[in-house]
Amino acid sequence: MRFLPAFAPRALAAAALALAASAAFAQSTPEPKHFLWEVQSMTNRLWLYGTIHAGKQEWFPLPEPVERALAESQVLAVEADVTDVDAMAKTTSALTYVAPDELSKHVSPGD
Repeated sequence: MRFLPAFAPRALAAAALALAASAAFAQSTPEPKHFLWEVQSMTNRLWLYGTIHAGKQEWFPLPEPVERALAESQVLAVEADVTDVDAMAKTTSALTYVAPDELSKHVSPGD
Protein backbone atom coordinates (compact mmCIF):
# COMPACT_ATOMS: atom_id res chain seq x y z
CA MET A 1 0.00 0.00 0.00
CA ARG A 2 1.39 3.42 -0.93
CA PHE A 3 1.13 6.23 1.63
CA LEU A 4 0.22 9.78 0.56
CA PRO A 5 0.49 12.46 3.27
CA ALA A 6 -2.31 14.69 1.94
CA PHE A 7 -5.02 14.96 -0.68
CA ALA A 8 -4.65 17.52 -3.44
CA PRO A 9 -7.42 20.12 -2.91
CA ARG A 10 -9.17 19.27 -6.21
CA ALA A 11 -9.11 15.56 -5.47
CA LEU A 12 -10.50 16.14 -1.97
CA ALA A 13 -13.26 18.37 -3.36
CA ALA A 14 -14.16 15.76 -5.97
CA ALA A 15 -14.23 13.02 -3.33
CA ALA A 16 -16.43 15.13 -1.05
CA LEU A 17 -18.82 15.86 -3.92
CA ALA A 18 -18.97 12.18 -4.83
CA LEU A 19 -19.61 11.30 -1.19
CA ALA A 20 -22.42 13.84 -0.92
CA ALA A 21 -24.00 12.52 -4.12
CA SER A 22 -23.78 8.90 -3.02
CA ALA A 23 -25.11 9.72 0.45
CA ALA A 24 -28.16 11.33 -1.11
CA PHE A 25 -29.08 8.02 -2.75
CA ALA A 26 -27.92 5.66 0.00
CA GLN A 27 -30.40 3.45 1.79
CA SER A 28 -30.19 3.11 5.53
CA THR A 29 -29.20 -0.29 6.87
CA PRO A 30 -29.43 -1.78 10.34
CA GLU A 31 -25.65 -2.34 10.41
CA PRO A 32 -23.65 -0.54 13.10
CA LYS A 33 -22.16 2.77 12.07
CA HIS A 34 -18.53 2.68 11.07
CA PHE A 35 -18.17 6.02 9.20
CA LEU A 36 -16.83 4.34 6.08
CA TRP A 37 -18.22 5.32 2.70
CA GLU A 38 -17.52 3.74 -0.67
CA VAL A 39 -17.44 6.03 -3.71
CA GLN A 40 -17.37 4.25 -7.04
CA SER A 41 -17.18 5.25 -10.70
CA MET A 42 -17.04 3.09 -13.82
CA THR A 43 -13.24 2.86 -13.52
CA ASN A 44 -12.31 3.44 -9.89
CA ARG A 45 -13.32 3.03 -6.28
CA LEU A 46 -12.29 4.96 -3.21
CA TRP A 47 -13.10 4.75 0.46
CA LEU A 48 -13.65 7.73 2.73
CA TYR A 49 -13.23 6.96 6.39
CA GLY A 50 -14.34 9.45 9.04
CA THR A 51 -12.10 9.29 12.06
CA ILE A 52 -11.61 11.15 15.29
CA HIS A 53 -8.26 11.92 16.84
CA ALA A 54 -8.83 10.07 20.09
CA GLY A 55 -9.92 6.60 20.87
CA LYS A 56 -10.64 3.89 23.33
CA GLN A 57 -9.03 0.47 23.46
CA GLU A 58 -12.42 -1.19 22.92
CA TRP A 59 -12.73 0.53 19.50
CA PHE A 60 -10.04 -1.80 18.18
CA PRO A 61 -9.80 -3.81 16.10
CA LEU A 62 -11.66 -1.60 13.66
CA PRO A 63 -15.01 -2.83 12.30
CA GLU A 64 -14.65 -5.59 9.70
CA PRO A 65 -15.75 -3.42 6.72
CA VAL A 66 -13.04 -0.87 7.60
CA GLU A 67 -10.33 -3.51 8.04
CA ARG A 68 -11.31 -5.09 4.70
CA ALA A 69 -11.29 -1.73 2.85
CA LEU A 70 -7.83 -0.92 4.21
CA ALA A 71 -6.49 -4.36 3.30
CA GLU A 72 -7.82 -4.10 -0.26
CA SER A 73 -6.53 -0.56 -0.86
CA GLN A 74 -3.44 0.21 -2.91
CA VAL A 75 -2.99 3.78 -1.60
CA LEU A 76 -3.64 5.31 1.82
CA ALA A 77 -3.98 9.10 1.79
CA VAL A 78 -4.13 10.82 5.17
CA GLU A 79 -4.21 14.43 6.34
CA ALA A 80 -0.81 14.42 8.06
CA ASP A 81 2.39 12.45 7.60
CA VAL A 82 2.86 11.05 11.10
CA THR A 83 6.18 9.52 10.04
CA ASP A 84 7.68 13.05 9.70
CA VAL A 85 8.60 13.71 13.34
CA ASP A 86 9.90 17.25 12.67
CA ALA A 87 6.72 18.33 10.90
CA MET A 88 4.55 16.84 13.64
CA ALA A 89 6.57 18.66 16.32
CA LYS A 90 6.05 21.99 14.53
CA THR A 91 2.26 21.57 14.59
CA THR A 92 1.95 20.51 18.23
CA SER A 93 1.69 24.07 19.53
CA ALA A 94 -1.26 24.73 17.20
CA LEU A 95 -3.10 21.67 18.54
CA THR A 96 -2.92 22.33 22.27
CA TYR A 97 -3.64 25.03 24.83
CA VAL A 98 -0.92 26.14 27.23
CA ALA A 99 -2.01 26.49 30.88
CA PRO A 100 -3.78 28.42 32.21
CA ASP A 101 -5.62 28.53 28.86
CA GLU A 102 -8.00 25.61 28.21
CA LEU A 103 -10.69 24.45 25.81
CA SER A 104 -13.57 25.52 28.09
CA LYS A 105 -12.48 29.15 27.65
CA HIS A 106 -13.08 28.87 23.88
CA VAL A 107 -16.07 26.53 23.51
CA SER A 108 -19.26 26.75 25.53
CA PRO A 109 -20.81 23.52 26.88
CA GLY A 110 -23.71 23.81 24.42
CA ASP A 111 -21.49 23.90 21.31
